[in-house]
Amino acid sequence: MDAGLGARDPEPLAWVTVEAARVFLAEGDVETAQAGFQQALTVFPEYPPARVGVARVALARGRPAEAARQLEAAFEESALAETAWLWAEALEAAGADATTAWARAEKIGRHGEGRVLAALLGSRARDLEEGLRAVERELTGRGDHLTHDAHALVLLRLGRIPEARAALDAARALAPREPQVILHEGLLLLAEGQAEAARARLEDAWGRRAALFPSQVAELKAARARLAAPAVASAPPSAAP
Repeated sequence: MDAGLGARDPEPLAWVTVEAARVFLAEGDVETAQAGFQQALTVFPEYPPARVGVARVALARGRPAEAARQLEAAFEESALAETAWLWAEALEAAGADATTAWARAEKIGRHGEGRVLAALLGSRARDLEEGLRAVERELTGRGDHLTHDAHALVLLRLGRIPEARAALDAARALAPREPQVILHEGLLLLAEGQAEAARARLEDAWGRRAALFPSQVAELKAARARLAAPAVASAPPSAAP
């Protein structure tokens, strides 16, 4: 960051500031993350990744309409599938029509962002074979943690648990503290029947939920509730409502 001060091109400094802010967001420090994203916008006004970061903070604070406005502006500047996906979820959370945003996310995904398309389809548990083909094409040229994570998610949705484990282990080896990787390992552990290990991973993900999409937070809540259910079911009859 210091190396970028005074540079003619502000984008490298804005980029590294956003990356630093994302680390704080992934650790659950929303206030510091917001300060970082705002600092990036000071360096580079209307910088799309910083706007996406501000939108993530707004979602974490329960302000989806504000997040949707930021994401629409970011998408207009830089039409990425993941931005459109998050924009669609923000619109839905705000009670607005998200049809156009979903269509844009899927169209862009099908024309060059296969990893994001696979993650999106896996998240929504639909068109999984298409998602699998898309992410496996991506894996021939890139092996980053997000691609392995999307691969694991689609395989998990398809019920191909051993293959999902191999893909998830590859993602964890590269980014063990990535919130969505932690979430998906918790879900995979549940599918493997390892309830206590799943509980630990899901609680870790809960502390990092500010960095997750609204749909991921909803699935995380449902998984935590599922783990709590046996304790309720095992209560003495007199304790039942």
